[in-house]
Amino acid sequence: MRERAHGGDPAVRSRERGSALIDLGRPADALVDLRSAIAHDPGDAHAHCLIALAHVKLDQPREALEAARAGAALDPEDAWPQRLMAIALGKLGKKRLARTAALEACRLDPEEPMAHIVLSGALQEARDEAGALAAAHHAVELDPGSGDAQHQVGLVLLAHERLAEAEAAFHAALELNPENSHALNNLALVHLQMQRRGEALDELETAARIDPRSKAVRQNLLLIGGARMKRRAAVVLGGIGVLALPSGQGNATVGALALLVIAAVLEFLRWRSLQALDVPTRTLVHDDARARRFNPTRWEWKWLLQLRPWWWLLIREGAKRMPAWLVLGVNLAGLALAAVGRNGGWVIIMALGLPFSAWRFHREWRRKHPPKGSWKPRDSA
Repeated sequence: MRERAHGGDPAVRSRERGSALIDLGRPADALVDLRSAIAHDPGDAHAHCLIALAHVKLDQPREALEAARAGAALDPEDAWPQRLMAIALGKLGKKRLARTAALEACRLDPEEPMAHIVLSGALQEARDEAGALAAAHHAVELDPGSGDAQHQVGLVLLAHERLAEAEAAFHAALELNPENSHALNNLALVHLQMQRRGEALDELETAARIDPRSKAVRQNLLLIGGARMKRRAAVVLGGIGVLALPSGQGNATVGALALLVIAAVLEFLRWRSLQALDVPTRTLVHDDARARRFNPTRWEWKWLLQLRPWWWLLIREGAKRMPAWLVLGVNLAGLALAAVGRNGGWVIIMALGLPFSAWRFHREWRRKHPPKGSWKPRDSA
């Protein structure tokens, strides 16, 4: 891509600052400088592509697509905006258009390994296993020292459960770049499917230290120890136990108490599985507000568990905007009033809401009073 101005130009300085911030893992901050560069020089195709790249890293595919199209319009012979368009279109689920853009990038620059890596990803999304694997292997041939190319080979093999070959590809990627947190995360998924949970946990902890911002790594850390499933089982069993308690029948009461004991044991086991993580990783998991939203990378059938009725969404969004202490106070006051008034229905409702209120209050308290020795991600590498 051609340079438009000498290094002393304000547009170039802003663009270079933005590029450096992206490299440091601060795409949101980079957008400020990159938009300044566009304001000084609207015809700077490189700056438009950097804006697209920043939006890709922020998981904003629509904005990324718009910026990449602007870059392609300004420099139709450059492959970079086409690659960015392919990535953004893939994230938007437009598989055919993503493949077309990736093929165009390979046509414009057939010797660029990254173009074939992007093409491999687009073909994989289109369920063309042979084409995706061939494109990834071609990227390796073009640049045998590219860890990204080896990683893409592993991704294609992992998607089709060729685990031994995928493991070898991820190891090859890590030999070339030991700091590749994506390769570590995906190698952990391979080992998890091979029932090698200890190795998977070590790899995820290492990946979390390398890239603390990775949502996939944090969520996989929760899954690897079974913490999430223990929490769900505890909530279900505890809820059934609370509902059965007011029946007043002897057998039902004993059964309800047994369910509550089992729920408490599961919650204790969940706590133990999280305590098995080292302090920095455990702190990341605890402090991550998004980890509670299940967004799996391979278990698509569980997406159905995210469905909620409209009234639940209204309650949840309203509770999220209230201070944690106020939510807990309202919950406790409602429970007390319902108990005094002997209103069994409201007692059950308030009791079911109490774990959420207490958990949210505990999370906010932990944020303000982090444990000794905890580690927080820095803004720069």
